[in-house]
Order: sequence, then structure tokens, then C-alpha cells
Amino acid sequence: MDYMDVSEFPNFMPLSLGHKELVNRFNGKHDSNHSATNFTNLFILDNDNDTEISSYKDALVFKQTELGTERTNYLLIAPTNDEAALVKDLIGKHISPIVLYPHPILNYEPDEDNSDYIYSIANTIKLEGSQYANIRRKIGQFKKEHNAKLTKVADAERNEIWDFAHELFVKNAAAVDELTRQSLIIELDALEKTIMFADKLDVDFLQLTEGDRILGFVVTEVIAKETVLIHFFRTNNEVKGVSEYLFVEMARFHKAQKLIDFEQDLGIVGLRRFKSSLQPYSKLSVYSINDY
Repeated sequence: MDYMDVSEFPNFMPLSLGHKELVNRFNGKHDSNHSATNFTNLFILDNDNDTEISSYKDALVFKQTELGTERTNYLLIAPTNDEAALVKDLIGKHISPIVLYPHPILNYEPDEDNSDYIYSIANTIKLEGSQYANIRRKIGQFKKEHNAKLTKVADAERNEIWDFAHELFVKNAAAVDELTRQSLIIELDALEKTIMFADKLDVDFLQLTEGDRILGFVVTEVIAKETVLIHFFRTNNEVKGVSEYLFVEMARFHKAQKLIDFEQDLGIVGLRRFKSSLQPYSKLSVYSINDY
């Protein structure tokens, strides 16, 4: 699909698999490596088919509904040298809020809830230094009690991953707040869509097993800048140390790359605590701009 085949702003059209090449091309052209603009994420999280795409000058604009508020957000992939002017134009057309990571001229504070956690694969594999002591301890305890292995999942076995994820959801749904519960529902639906369209998406399904028992799984995608993007990461948290072990083994699987993008924490306290405990290398900021 060519750029000219996308509706021109202010008109929008539904996002589809046919836009994959175009979105990937724009991300590369405008050096956009955030999970929010990743095509796979845009596609699999569009469970209600309400994500729409439009072209505006030399930018792509996506219209989405925000979880929990039903507010309409606009996501922008734009060249940094024109970003400020594009944002000003769009807000002048009453398009707000706009989510992006802007040129420094905009001087906006990052949206911490939606900024991506970035990790060094080499450091994650080595686990050297006092900052990794707790991870080493948990992995050591896990290895004493379990003989687990990480393998790439064959096509026919992907539904077993969904069954495992659904079982975790049923077990955890009653114990979390409503926003977290809605987030889990969206994640489960997105996983089902990822499995359904796996042959059209550039993802790897990896599962951690002990005998016939699944202990956890991770779905990854190699993106630009030698980065591994984690789309899904779920473990049986009743097994101590399994999450840390899976994270490190996933890094080993992708040792040819340099960085891991573990996406956002969405302001969920437990997610923020866990992702911070894995010792991020940095954070890839995203900004929500409500007024210019």
C-alpha cells in the first residue's frame, strides 16, 4: 500500500494489515522506534477495529480510543524537523491530545506511564554488578528447584499459550482493580489476534516449560536499531524467580541484538516495580500534548 492510498487528514480510514509496510517505512524514515508506533502493536491492540489512519503532510496520524476514559487520542509519526509545526497545525484544528516523542523545542514533560523501558541485552545476560544481585539470587533459587527450558513455539502449539494466558487471567482477574482488569482483557484479546495473524506478523513465540508444564511465555519482535520488542510476557507467579529467569533466557535467545524494549507500565504499580527491578538501561519517552 502506498502513502497516497491512505486517507488525507481530516479524513481517516480503518487500520488494516495492508498498512503494515507503510507504517514500518514511516517508522524507519522518521527514526521512530517507540512501541506505540510499532505496526504490530497498533494492529493487535485494535480489538474493536476503531484505530484509524490518516496522512497529514509528511506524517501519519492514528486515531485511537484510550483505555479507561474512552477519550480519543491522536498518535503522530512525523519528521522531527517539522514536528513542532505539525503539532501546532493539528491542535489548531482541534485535534488533541497528540501522543508523540517530540523535538526538544516543544519542552514537554514525558508521560512516564507510557514511556518504554529499555534494557541492554549484554548486561542482562551477564548480570554483573551489585545492581543485579537480587536477580541473580532469584534465578539461582529458581534453577535449584526447576529444570526449565526456553523453546520457540511451533505453529500448532500457539493455542496452548493462549490457554495458559487465559488460565492466568481467570486466576488473577478478581484480585486486581478495574483498570488493570480491563488491561488484562485487552491483552488477552490482543494475544488471540496475534496468534490468529501470526503468519502475517514478524513475531516469535517463546515458551518456558518444565516437562509438559508451561511456566511462562514471551512474544517478541526484532525491530529497528537492533532492538527486541516484547509484546507479551506472562509467567506463573506462584513459581518464585520464574519471571527473572524467563527475561534473561529471552535475552539469550536474542543475543544477536543489542537492546530490549519492554514497553510501558501504564501506571500499574506492580508492572512498574517489576520492570524497574530488571535494571533498565534507559527509558524511551513519549509525550502527551494537550495544548501548544
